[in-house]
Amino acid sequence: MLTREQIVKMFVEKIYGDGWHWLAYHFSTYARGCEHFLAASIVDSCLEIECSLNGYSEEFSTRLSSLSGKDKHLPHYEQIIQLLSELYAICHIIEKGGGEATFVHEPTAEGSEKNPELGVTFHDKELYFEVKCRQFIEHHNNRGNAAIELPSRQEGAIELASMMGHGANSIVLPRDNVVKDFLVSADLKFSGFKKHNPNCVCVLIIVWDDFAYEPISSLMNKASGLLTEKSFFQDEGEPVSFENIDAVLVVRQSHHIVRATRSELPVDGLRHPLDWGKRGDVLPKALIPVSELSVELIEYLCDFLEAVHIEALQKAADYRPQEFVMHL
Repeated sequence: MLTREQIVKMFVEKIYGDGWHWLAYHFSTYARGCEHFLAASIVDSCLEIECSLNGYSEEFSTRLSSLSGKDKHLPHYEQIIQLLSELYAICHIIEKGGGEATFVHEPTAEGSEKNPELGVTFHDKELYFEVKCRQFIEHHNNRGNAAIELPSRQEGAIELASMMGHGANSIVLPRDNVVKDFLVSADLKFSGFKKHNPNCVCVLIIVWDDFAYEPISSLMNKASGLLTEKSFFQDEGEPVSFENIDAVLVVRQSHHIVRATRSELPVDGLRHPLDWGKRGDVLPKALIPVSELSVELIEYLCDFLEAVHIEALQKAADYRPQEFVMHL
């Protein structure tokens, strides 16, 4: 297993020592005898994972360094945030499993070429996790400049906004197609494992920013939510179901990672930018069951993921499906 010093050297050589990179500054601090808090968070997360997945640090650092961002290519920056979101989730799952669990990175089911992020055998359970983080820059800018946001599809909503004097350029449309794509991809990746073991538990982790109502509205809004009978995503007049997904976890974290790349210190009680936190934290993680799960299994997942069942969060506006949001 690699030591922390070896992991640091690996990242410095690949990111700081190999031309321009979005994170070159953060790792350049090692050459000056100090340590940037984002670089430390990445290194420590890799060290934790390395204990259970030998070789992970080599693979992750190679993937990260490949996103060089030459000419400040913004899609590479967004991919870095997505990659760090995967690291964030995988590190927590491995920490939670400790020495009692068996882990497989990007496991493959027989007859399938699609891989979820992580497979875990823990106690008497077989679990699989897929991590998704949406592209955010364009949406963030649109949301910041808009007067009205429509988090979910509602008949007549655009007409109502227009009647209030807001044109198309001042209205932010739902991000439900992004969430739909996440569900479709995860469902396909989990299908081979469900076929082999129908009792395995498959969880899609969606890493979003502070506007958690956006994915929650896409999933649960009664008029069009992807997990409802009136889903806008249909096949021959019937809502498409995601039979291989047992639960969706919505996590408010990507904005913390973005802040860290700008050298802004963690907020909301986080110790570092990739800190998963605990169940009772300021920004709870919302667990949304998709399949018919027992009370015991829901509680198990909430404990394992330091999450709160979505029903217990409905008093908070950030966790309720929204139809119409005005940005003042």
